[in-house]
Amino acid sequence: MTRIPVSGWTEKVAVAPGEGYVAYSTQTGQFYRLYVKEYTVNILNEVIGAEVKYQMPFTGSKASMRVFETQINLPAEGGSVPIFLESDGTIEPMSISILLDAGYIDKYRLPDGTLAPNSFLFTVPSNTSNKPIEGSLLIQFPYSDPIELPVVIAGQLPTLQWSDNPMNEWSSAAQEFNTYLHITNTTPDEVEFSTNFPDCRIEFQTYNEAYQWIYLKVTLGENNTGQPRKVVLTARTKDGRASAEIEFTQKVHDFQLAAETVNFDRQQGSYTVNITTTASEFTAVSSDETWCTVSKTSSAIVVRATANDTSKNRTATVRVRLNDGQTKTIEVNQNRFAAGDYYDIDGVTGVVFWTEGPRWKIVSMDETQAAWSLEQVPTGATDQEDGARNQAIIQSIPGWEGLYPAFAWCAAKNAANATGWYLPASNELLPLDRGTMEVVNATLASNGGSAYTGEGSYWSSTEYSNKDARYNAYYSTDIGGGHYKINTSTKSKTQELKVRAIHAF
Repeated sequence: MTRIPVSGWTEKVAVAPGEGYVAYSTQTGQFYRLYVKEYTVNILNEVIGAEVKYQMPFTGSKASMRVFETQINLPAEGGSVPIFLESDGTIEPMSISILLDAGYIDKYRLPDGTLAPNSFLFTVPSNTSNKPIEGSLLIQFPYSDPIELPVVIAGQLPTLQWSDNPMNEWSSAAQEFNTYLHITNTTPDEVEFSTNFPDCRIEFQTYNEAYQWIYLKVTLGENNTGQPRKVVLTARTKDGRASAEIEFTQKVHDFQLAAETVNFDRQQGSYTVNITTTASEFTAVSSDETWCTVSKTSSAIVVRATANDTSKNRTATVRVRLNDGQTKTIEVNQNRFAAGDYYDIDGVTGVVFWTEGPRWKIVSMDETQAAWSLEQVPTGATDQEDGARNQAIIQSIPGWEGLYPAFAWCAAKNAANATGWYLPASNELLPLDRGTMEVVNATLASNGGSAYTGEGSYWSSTEYSNKDARYNAYYSTDIGGGHYKINTSTKSKTQELKVRAIHAF
């Protein structure tokens, strides 16, 4: 026997002279080499013992010892790990020195409970620090070279957790807000911050050591991308072992114009369009500055038109652009007419009393007095905005010329090349405020027409019921703001009231 055997161990064994054995004492932890020289017998020649030579301690001849692991790595939670050594023979006993500030050594038992040779169990407690514990195990043998096995017990992993702030959405305007980061197993100095946009910055404010909160200020620039943008705040330990992100959406700029169409009559004028936006800058440019110009304040656009002496309607476009690229347009229309203009074209004569964009309406030079209807039946002519529609409904009734005198008088103006005269709906003459009526009456008077009398009731083409229709009454009493009091009410269709025709272009 020259080596300590790796296997074949048993509690009891029958021995034979001339053979050798290796024994191990659990009390002393030593190996013995035995040689059975001869049996010892009694007078009956019965074997009662043996003459044994022994060597103690027995270490075996020097053997090459190898360890399977190149480094022992244990988690921060600690635990045990078996370590196995490999050789061509057993060379225990061994001594193990723990060259680190934690852990202890124990024998390693196989699943059946027996001790495994050339092996041991290394156990360490948890590492409460965030730094790894590093050291080694020095394994020494009586007749073999020592082995130093590196050991690393991992440090506790740091954790980073953002607070629930910020909200999911933030305004598009430049702003500042506070947020918080909870940290464990690390310090504020070991945490760095970044964002995905150069105009978004994170600044350290203070640290609450008791609750492990880092208080931060976030400076967010104006969103000038023209689209909602996703902002990401990132916290990361400098060693890269932990990171956390929080993201939110910065909305696109609000952009509303109080009006997208501006209408002028032929006279010089200006109109202010209020703008609602969160953008810090916007521009406004006219497509035709020969007659339409613009200027702006911090919250409005002023559109100006020169007098139109071209005898044609004209149109321009004002383009409003935010600094994020969003664009809206204002259509600017200037009519060739203004209220009070005398109109005499293609056999149609009258006075302009209303303009809107490229459209205008004229009132007839004369008026009459007539009943709305000679019968009290429903007609369906109930539109309060479109008198031409009501006129067409009445003219579809058989014998309408005799039954509906007010409508017939208006239609009679469609003679020769003239077409399009009708009895106005109840709301169509509302633009005739005091100022308009004065200029209309002045033109009527200077061109041989009959003026509005100021006081009196005029039929509209709007039916109210089987028996009644709507009328407009103009009172000369000024109710403020330069307007006549206009009373819209109803009367019996068969009653005679004033009638005035209008024409729309």
